[in-house]
Amino acid sequence: MACEWGHNDCSHEGTGKCDTCFSDSFHYKPTVVKKRYGLAKRARKQDKRQGSDFEEKTRQVVSDAMSDKAVVRLTINSGATVHEKGDVQIEGLVTCMIEDKTQTVVHKAKGEKTFTIQRGWLTKLLKESREKLKEFHWLLFSFYQHDNDIYAITEATEILSMVKTMENDRRQCKIEQKKAEVATRRKEMVEAENIRLRAEIELLKAQLELKELQKQEK
Repeated sequence: MACEWGHNDCSHEGTGKCDTCFSDSFHYKPTVVKKRYGLAKRARKQDKRQGSDFEEKTRQVVSDAMSDKAVVRLTINSGATVHEKGDVQIEGLVTCMIEDKTQTVVHKAKGEKTFTIQRGWLTKLLKESREKLKEFHWLLFSFYQHDNDIYAITEATEILSMVKTMENDRRQCKIEQKKAEVATRRKEMVEAENIRLRAEIELLKAQLELKELQKQEK
């Protein structure tokens, strides 16, 4: 029911206290709306995680290599949420989950020359990639965070599958190129035949005109 005293934010509206509110604001209690901050607010905060610069770098590298129609996005909180996995994801005609690994301490000489790949990383990446129905999955790493060289690791079968796909695509591309070439040659032949026919018609016209002129002389 509408408040007799003109309040539209009373927490007692529709209750027994509302019926017994006989004087202005006797039982009036404003509703307190608690602000809820979900992932959106955390995403706006500056990311202080180690390696976050490297994650953004890999996202940019992957994005630059993809077509404009592909969506390359950085996963919120580095895939630590229940619904989001991986560090970078590619969505579109090709789907892929990418995990980033690097060393953030640059001054260690050993860190600039060696980098240990843990099997658990690859196992976890494969599992999460299958859960999210991604076609491909890569672990990208650099020897230290600001290194310009980035390397990719995945199963050999994954690479061979990509090579096979490339081989099939290139074969299909060559077939389509040959089809286009055949169509062009046919068009050229048709155009050449039309030119020949027009020339033949003009020749016949010229011969008829010549005969008429010869008749007139006689």
